[in-house]
Amino acid sequence: NMEVHFMQMPSEEMDFPDRHFDMIVSHILFHEIPLEVIDKTLAEIHRMLRPAGTYTMWDFASAEPGKLSHVGLVGLMDS
Repeated sequence: NMEVHFMQMPSEEMDFPDRHFDMIVSHILFHEIPLEVIDKTLAEIHRMLRPAGTYTMWDFASAEPGKLSHVGLVGLMDS
């Protein structure tokens, strides 16, 4: 009995207020977006999470030259 809404927008510029979510989940997103968008997307996730919020990422490494591997992506998450 929970109301759910789906919205589509660029991951690097989402239209939600600061500290709006307790949990954010991405599914097979990061292997699809350019490197310069990854930093902006992670900043948006951080901005939208409430203190002690949780972020879960499901993804896999990209084999495409110039794309970030899953090891590098996890390193970005620590910064």
